[in-house]
Amino acid sequence: MRTFSLSRVIKTGTIGLALVGMGLMAGHSAFAQNADLSSAPQKSGDIRAGVLFPLNSTINNNVGKTVPLGGVDFVIKHDGADQNTIISAEYQQRDSNGYQLRIIPITIGQVAYSGQSTSGFRPYFGFGVGAYLVQSTLPDSNGFSVSNNSTAFGGYLGLGLDITNEIFVDARYQAVTKVGPATPSGIEVSAGFRF
Repeated sequence: MRTFSLSRVIKTGTIGLALVGMGLMAGHSAFAQNADLSSAPQKSGDIRAGVLFPLNSTINNNVGKTVPLGGVDFVIKHDGADQNTIISAEYQQRDSNGYQLRIIPITIGQVAYSGQSTSGFRPYFGFGVGAYLVQSTLPDSNGFSVSNNSTAFGGYLGLGLDITNEIFVDARYQAVTKVGPATPSGIEVSAGFRF
């Protein structure tokens, strides 16, 4: 009889997410080569602040059910395309009762907009893959404190809404491979400002 393993499901999902992301990025590159991109891509950035809701019980029970986060995004806008390339870096950290979780995701992905901007309101979806620098001190299954400092592979799927041309809200599902006794995957919710 085969047993259900949450870490195996998350690992398989993360690999699948990465393959889908690479395929979509390759498809976008092919589209961009065929589109009329005579002018140079425009560049912009944004800053975000929010919270990560970890989905792992070891993290929830020992560090907390929420982890504050801050992030920056560098966006390359391609003329003639509804998709933009996004390079993101975040800092997520929380300490509690001698336990700690720190995650620094560095990802590259795509963001695609739905429809035309109407008074600033415009929904979008995105995805990305990259390295997740994880430092943690958490208890193992025997209750012993285990410290880890490693690089995990991960990715995200996200939805968002531009409220104005500068202000937006964003939600992402973050899938990360297991590090030590825990898998730091979760739901991330943030708000930000474009410049």
